[in-house]
Amino acid sequence: MAAMRCLAEPDLDAYTGAVLPFLRLDPVLNNLAATIIESRSTGRAPVTPADRWLRVVDRDDTVLTVAVHTPPHPLLLTDGPGPAIDALADHLLADAETVSEVSGPEGAAQRFAQRWSTATGEPPRLTMRQRLFRLDAVTPPASVPGQLRPAGEPDRNLLIGWYDAFARDVDPESTPAESAPLVDRVLARGDALWLWQVADEPVTMVGIAPQVAGVARIAPVYTPPSLRGHGYGTAATAAVSQWALDQGATACMLYTDLANPTSNRIYQRIGYRPVADATQWRLRPAADSAAT
Repeated sequence: MAAMRCLAEPDLDAYTGAVLPFLRLDPVLNNLAATIIESRSTGRAPVTPADRWLRVVDRDDTVLTVAVHTPPHPLLLTDGPGPAIDALADHLLADAETVSEVSGPEGAAQRFAQRWSTATGEPPRLTMRQRLFRLDAVTPPASVPGQLRPAGEPDRNLLIGWYDAFARDVDPESTPAESAPLVDRVLARGDALWLWQVADEPVTMVGIAPQVAGVARIAPVYTPPSLRGHGYGTAATAAVSQWALDQGATACMLYTDLANPTSNRIYQRIGYRPVADATQWRLRPAADSAAT
């Protein structure tokens, strides 16, 4: 482990070729990082000058851990040996102003945050605990009114509002990214965003990312507060998950907020099973983070 190196790759195509084989070794646990990389390498999402593509390798150039940073989102880590996580943190400490949050598998994210704190003297703050779930077969919920349909251009304004509301639900302290360009990109795909409707009125929104290594990620799932408690989100998630399996996915996955016991319970009813926990840490006070 003494010969580990953290490499920052400016060439996204080269980076994609170097890290995707590693990420596909665990296509469920690494799905979010793999999706971010593939969406940008294929042009489905924009690449910005602030994006960072990092990996830690051993003396034989074997990838040990991967990290991607696409501001304003947190630095996202994969799991990896502790010394590799330390090497990543040490590499980034020279540019601390651009890293204000980190997320990833529970152990890796916590180790990174602690390493960062030791070097900077700033205590990290845990801002989110999530659980990763996997589904291989759907158990459809019973007696939920409504039906699934793909979202379309006429739904654009509704979807922008719901994306903004979802972002506030997830992290009330954050400044959400502009939703309109995101909604436009998702709608352009044609099959990435779905609506559950009752009596021709949309009541729930469910998104799905393209498959990576046979795994499709469900996100976001949003039901307006006034419409919750009727099973719409559960039914919509089950229907979109089944659609993904019918399209050839070998599994679906999603994240839940561990602070929300309802979501952790309802997804298990339709076949999702817990795989691992993830955490998100703020690396310095929010007032400082907002300046980056």
